[in-house]
Amino acid sequence: MADKRFRGIPGGGSGTIDLSHQAERWGGFLRRLPWRWALVAVLGLVLLTTSCYTIEPEEVGVVLRFGRYVESAPPGLHLKLPLGVDRVVKVPVERQLKAEFGFRTTGVAEGGAAGGD
Repeated sequence: MADKRFRGIPGGGSGTIDLSHQAERWGGFLRRLPWRWALVAVLGLVLLTTSCYTIEPEEVGVVLRFGRYVESAPPGLHLKLPLGVDRVVKVPVERQLKAEFGFRTTGVAEGGAAGGD
């Protein structure tokens, strides 16, 4: 005689366990699983690519959070808050720019002196 407590369980409490119901549930879950993993992978990739940035050796990064200054970042690989929360402006501070006014430098004069005879 089957116990009334086990009526809702697959197998009906008769001493045998019927796993076909569980296999159908897991089969449906496994069919939906690749789409969920693909969605999680794409979301993770977007978060990773929008949160990493590199500052070159002659630059300094200015980190802005919602348009306000947060910190200065030295050269190297850094992380920031993703999806546009933090924005990095790269400022070239160690680059030497040269402007000549009124004359042009062509090189060193012959004889080693600039104003030789």
